[in-house]
Amino acid sequence: MATIQHQVTLDDKQYLAALQRIDKNIDKIASDGAKAFDSVQKSANLSGVQIGAIAGIVSSLTTAFIQMGQQAVDALIDIGEKSIETALEIDTLKARLRGIFDGSQEAAEWVGYCNHPYNIRRAQNGAAEPFKVRLWPGTI
Repeated sequence: MATIQHQVTLDDKQYLAALQRIDKNIDKIASDGAKAFDSVQKSANLSGVQIGAIAGIVSSLTTAFIQMGQQAVDALIDIGEKSIETALEIDTLKARLRGIFDGSQEAAEWVGYCNHPYNIRRAQNGAAEPFKVRLWPGTI
């Protein structure tokens, strides 16, 4: 069994700027593809060669490539949104735990050590899987 550690640090402005650059690049690819096909079509008409079938195939491939790029952007947006949601859930959990343990930071850290699936310190101590502790002294 493999242990995967994942840490995400998000800066919303940088994240949105990267997505905008990707979107602009996709638009540029589409524009450049259309210009290239126009040039090929003009050359074919001038030389009398009919390459409609080839142009159609290349056009279809370009369209598919653009769609894949758009799907990748959508996936990145989804990952970013889920990461933000997860961070908010973790912050909420920390606040709740602090309330349960009378604001004890040490108690909240113990809960994270025992139960968080990606706790690095626990994994370094030889326990990759969470302990899944559900009952704590003084919380019953």
